[in-house]
Amino acid sequence: MSVNSVDVHTQTQKFFIMTSPGKIIFDIENHHLHTIQRSNVNEEFELCSYPHLNSSLRGGIGTLFIRGLLYHLNINEHHLFQWSIENKCIQFMILQHYLPNALPDTIALSEILNQDGGKSITEDLLQNGFFLKAALGHSSGKNKSFDRTSEFTRILSSYEATPENYTNEMWILQRRMEFVKEFRVHSFDADVIPGLTVDLNSVLPSKELDQSEHFVADILLKLPHALISGSLIGWDVGITNDGQYIVIEANFTGFHPKHHVGFQTSGYFQDNKYGPIACVWFNLYIKRKYNVSISTVEPGLIKSYQFFRDFIFYNIIFNKEPFASLFLTKEIFTSACIMYLSEEDNDLLVRLLLYFARMSLFQKYLVVTTEKYISENASRFIDYKRITIYDEYTLLKNDEFDYMDLHSEDRKEICCKKLIHLIENEKYIII
Repeated sequence: MSVNSVDVHTQTQKFFIMTSPGKIIFDIENHHLHTIQRSNVNEEFELCSYPHLNSSLRGGIGTLFIRGLLYHLNINEHHLFQWSIENKCIQFMILQHYLPNALPDTIALSEILNQDGGKSITEDLLQNGFFLKAALGHSSGKNKSFDRTSEFTRILSSYEATPENYTNEMWILQRRMEFVKEFRVHSFDADVIPGLTVDLNSVLPSKELDQSEHFVADILLKLPHALISGSLIGWDVGITNDGQYIVIEANFTGFHPKHHVGFQTSGYFQDNKYGPIACVWFNLYIKRKYNVSISTVEPGLIKSYQFFRDFIFYNIIFNKEPFASLFLTKEIFTSACIMYLSEEDNDLLVRLLLYFARMSLFQKYLVVTTEKYISENASRFIDYKRITIYDEYTLLKNDEFDYMDLHSEDRKEICCKKLIHLIENEKYIII
């Protein structure tokens, strides 16, 4: 039995009809899950390296922070995985049920191989727009290891048929799609979290960033309560040449029971460079939403990990006024950011500014730096059109006093006031 390019669509439709999540959908729609309640009082916690939080972590140390915060929200980290949603085959069947045409066509390999002439059908599909992909795995896009078509012969030699429920399916065939842009959009519960969307193709924010967030927001409206309540999800979203938005896959936070067994979360919370900022940002979102937050970290973790030393630094900044208030009202996205870069903490502040710019959190950025660092900082921000660098000496040289005699805090205050005058009546924060 063979499939040619003319009837490949008709043949694959048969598999999509046969491949049904059946009982899983029934369980999801009849599952009773308590909604997270906002605390009546401000609940602040210290992140501690308790055995039940520190064991079976998979990924960077930022995973501990996310696990600790979700633990304080009383979220069951095993909840989603009772439906084997970490398996991309099961995940596709579930999401396709609620989101028709929002994902690439996907077929369980066993679905084809269990048919007469299954090997031939598979080979023809692989030659007509499909590729072979592991049903369990992570970071395949980052590592460029998602396409396993070249290994089909080897895989077939040791392949075993999968039971009808597909929970043990190891391989899928997925329609190959070309994307002009890809984004990682993060959501929690029914919300997309602005400020945590990453353009995977560029360091510069693009007009499609907001649209990718709207796309995921619409998805969340269509999914049942049992799937999204208390769920932290990293959505990989692709945009095709004709402007269609597609869910490449969803990365669910929690205790994964099969591949890399243990607690996993989106890699953007684990990254040593930007992970501490992303964790603070998510922490601030949870504080605004539920009045629960991690306020500090136990000394042992701070001593052992630069990640948490950076977290403490950024957490102090984010919780100062007016930053916290701007975040609460979402006015941050229409405001200006004024930053003074001296030698002290220069690298951490530069990292923060680059994060702000990449996430498009402010309308514009006005940066003052010393004469010593003007060239170095200008080169760091050369790709960011919204960032303007000002030389401290240029701002102060026409004043009557000798600015070199001023204390650094006094120079900072005077320079920032001059920049406030430049932006006139715009909203702003000073960092």
